[in-house]
Amino acid sequence: MLLTDKELLDQLKDLDGWDINGKTIQKEIVKGHWREVISLANAISDIAEASCHHPELYLSFTTIKVSLTTHDAGGITNKDTAMAEKINQLL
Repeated sequence: MLLTDKELLDQLKDLDGWDINGKTIQKEIVKGHWREVISLANAISDIAEASCHHPELYLSFTTIKVSLTTHDAGGITNKDTAMAEKINQLL
C-alpha cells in the first residue's frame, strides 16, 4: 500500500539523506573513488536480492545515486523506506 504524504514525511525524518523525488525516494552518496562506489553498489545489490526489492542505481566515478519506488504499487511504500534504512545501515 502506498504511504500517505504524512506517513512518508514521518519515516523520512529517521532516514538521513533521503529525499522525495516524485514517486521515488532518492539518496546520493559520495565516495572517495570508483572502487568504493562499486563496493557499495555490490553491497546494496546483496541486500536487494535478500529483500526481493531492487533499487535503481546510478554510478559515477565518485558517486552512487540510489532511487527507490515500488513499481507494482505505483509509488513509495514501506518496502522502499525499509530498504532505505538497510542502505543507511551499510554506511
